[in-house]
Amino acid sequence: RTFDEAGNTKTFTLSSWFKFTKTGNQDFLWMTGGDGNNIFSLVREGVTQLNFECTQSGSGVARFYTTDMLRDFSSWYHFVLAIDTTQGTDTNRMKFYINGVEPTMGGQSVSTSYPAENHDFLWGANSAAHFIGKRSYAVNAADWSDMYIADSYYIDGSALTPSSFGETDAATGQWIPKKFEGSYGNAGYYINFDDNSNTTAATLGKDSSGNSNNWTPNNFSVSGAATDSFEDTPTNNFPILNWNQTRSASD
Repeated sequence: RTFDEAGNTKTFTLSSWFKFTKTGNQDFLWMTGGDGNNIFSLVREGVTQLNFECTQSGSGVARFYTTDMLRDFSSWYHFVLAIDTTQGTDTNRMKFYINGVEPTMGGQSVSTSYPAENHDFLWGANSAAHFIGKRSYAVNAADWSDMYIADSYYIDGSALTPSSFGETDAATGQWIPKKFEGSYGNAGYYINFDDNSNTTAATLGKDSSGNSNNWTPNNFSVSGAATDSFEDTPTNNFPILNWNQTRSASD
């Protein structure tokens, strides 16, 4: 989606559920930017760790790399990225959560780099296309992510915590989605993917926030009915074959 109006590029929250399907490929979660010198990108890399990288005019402006290995293909993961560069303390300008918990950042040889005070990120600007599940500046087959997506939010103008989008189930102890009750802001959206009658911006890509900030679905197997849309959700999780144990010697 290319936004009709610019969002608040200093303060915003991205929240979504993802279920990965295999290792060895890059899964682009949120991304915008026309080339490697100008990107806003959160990607699960082949080593199954998350890499958040923001570069503008060739200079790095923010970065983190999780030590968490995200390779449980039977589970849904909930990610929340909260940005507020108006904060005076650098560690308060960027928060990230996995299933309601802040992970350890700065793993391997990559250190966490916080944005400068009052920095304007590329996400939310109305000058470029934004993508969920694809690299933003290439057209190769490998640039499409191979994963499930559910309950995808962009909250324009607020830096929120996971409790706005999820809660712990009292019976099971699992982290599960809950209905967001706050303001989306002008450019905000909520894509719940509940209308799979077609692969259009008015159906599968429909914004249910009330802002009409619809997204255009791409790369589905057929046009018309969304045959790539499934009932597997964070609260209706289907069993799958374990990719870590079913690969043949030729893989």
